[in-house]
Amino acid sequence: MEKKSYLILYLLLFTSYPVYAHQEYVYPIAQINENIVMMIHQKSYDDLELLLWDRHEGTACRELTSMYIPSCVQLLPSKKAFSFIDRGRVRIKSFSKRTPRAIDIYEPIYAIYSMQWLTDDEFYFVGKNYGKLSIFLCDTSDRGAVIFSLTPHNELDYMYPCKVEDSLFCIAKDTTLTYSIVTLLWAPTLYEHTPYEHTSYEHSQHVQKLIISHDKPLCFLHMDSKTSGFVLECLDQQLTNDFLHFSCCSVHYENDTWNLTKLFEFKIPSKFLIGSNEDKVYETLIPFLPRYTPEWIYFANYDDESENCIIQRYNHAHNTIEFVTDTSRSLADFNHVFSPLIINDTLYCGFLFSEKMPSAFRNSCRHFLHIDETTGSIFCKLPQVSLVAVDRPCGKFG
Repeated sequence: MEKKSYLILYLLLFTSYPVYAHQEYVYPIAQINENIVMMIHQKSYDDLELLLWDRHEGTACRELTSMYIPSCVQLLPSKKAFSFIDRGRVRIKSFSKRTPRAIDIYEPIYAIYSMQWLTDDEFYFVGKNYGKLSIFLCDTSDRGAVIFSLTPHNELDYMYPCKVEDSLFCIAKDTTLTYSIVTLLWAPTLYEHTPYEHTSYEHSQHVQKLIISHDKPLCFLHMDSKTSGFVLECLDQQLTNDFLHFSCCSVHYENDTWNLTKLFEFKIPSKFLIGSNEDKVYETLIPFLPRYTPEWIYFANYDDESENCIIQRYNHAHNTIEFVTDTSRSLADFNHVFSPLIINDTLYCGFLFSEKMPSAFRNSCRHFLHIDETTGSIFCKLPQVSLVAVDRPCGKFG
């Protein structure tokens, strides 16, 4: 089981296929200010547009030219710029400038797939180094790239980092495919281009402490504090299954003991995440990740009754799950919704549409995203749910 689940996790992170989809995805990423939201429009698997959407005016504009394929888009702390990964290369784009600049990180570090900004000049990321996944810090203050190591040089893969105060939490995987959550002291050391077999470990500053060891693959660690957080668990599954199943688990420290507790399960159609078919999402699982708030966890889940992905939420205090979207109403407009983004008391959702969909669905989705071919103007309206109405308790799409 572990090898099959690890293969699925590997596919979610690193696979890329030159497919040409007739299925399009539109989903929000982050809020820039009261009006403007960043969103992705995946027109085909290798044709992604980054849009700035004015949620009050209902219009959008392209922020990048078609020469880029933006993934892992991150707002910088000042919200004056954003970063993205373009076919393995890190780029930064200021909203006040026309073109992005590249941050060149050279071999032997490659396959960068995760970034988190600390300041407008520093970010930490995951990349492969001599065949192993490691975590690094990059300082761009001199417009170059000064790299620091954050994890030891050993035979472990380090993934999904979270910095909390003076600690670095991450997931480690050993050669037996055992997954662990570990913590290290935040102690950046200047990176040396030295293969592992020629590196001395005796005086390493990166001393790690094991928190939890687990026999199933873990991914997308999210720590709220030094004593609590969340992580996703990949459940037993075959690559040929119609769905990929995950558990959302809490990670918490209590009575001098770390615990991993399953909160709920969810599933996503496999065709959206893995394989070479025309339905695949370029960013794989990222648009389907849960959104964590102090009171709720909002997540996308395939609903067997409606046969669509819908939005549900888990209540921390009562350990209960409830529907956020009214499926009977939502199905009148489109089918799958995902990537929930909360702005004030409103939940905005991503959606998909396809040339294979029935005309009623397709025409309705085109109403949510329409491009005037004559002027190039983009008119957009993301599906939205009033959370105030949900708590009354029924919410509907606007």
